Amino acid sequence: AGITIQDAVDASTDATLLWNNSTDNFELSHGLRMDNASHILIERGGEFRSLDTGSNTKTIARVNSSNELEYGWSSNGPVKFMGGGSYTERMRVHTNGNVGIGTSSPSDLLTISGDGKYIAHHDGTNYAFMLGADSSGDGNFILHDSSGAVKVKLYAEASAANYINNGGNFGIGTATPGSKLTV
Repeated sequence: AGITIQDAVDASTDATLLWNNSTDNFELSHGLRMDNASHILIERGGEFRSLDTGSNTKTIARVNSSNELEYGWSSNGPVKFMGGGSYTERMRVHTNGNVGIGTSSPSDLLTISGDGKYIAHHDGTNYAFMLGADSSGDGNFILHDSSGAVKVKLYAEASAANYINNGGNFGIGTATPGSKLTV
C-alpha cells in the first residue's frame, strides 16, 4: 500500500511513499523518510539535489562515507549565503575557491569589501586585534591588550601618528619619518 511514483523509462527506479504505523514515519522506498518529529531523514549515501535552470540534477548536500557533511553546489555557480530578512547575499564561495564578504567577485582567498570593515578577534568584551579599512578606506592594523586598550596602531594614511613610509622609515608621533626611526 502507498503511493507509487513511476519512472517512465526504468521501472526499477519506481518509488513508493507509504506510512509506516510501527515507526510512525512516512517512508519513501529509496531512502527518504519523515519521522514523527517532522525531521526529514535521508539514508547514508543519499543526497539532497535540485534541478538547475537547464533541468540538470545537481547535488546540494550529502554525508560522505566518513560521516562528514559536504555542502555545496555541483554546478558551475558559486555557493551564496543569504540573510538579513530580505534574502540579501552576505557571503559567497566562488567557483575558484575564493570567499567574498560584501562582494560577488572575490579576487583573493578572502576578500572583504567596504570601508569600515574589519577582520577582528573579539572575546565578547574586548578586541585583541583589528585589521581592515576605516570609513575613509585607509588600511589599518590595531593591536589591543587584554583590557581592550589600544597598544599598537598602524595606519596607511598621511596624517597617522604611527607610520611606515615607502622608504621603510618608521615614525612615532610623526607621519613623515625622515630616517629608519624618527621619534
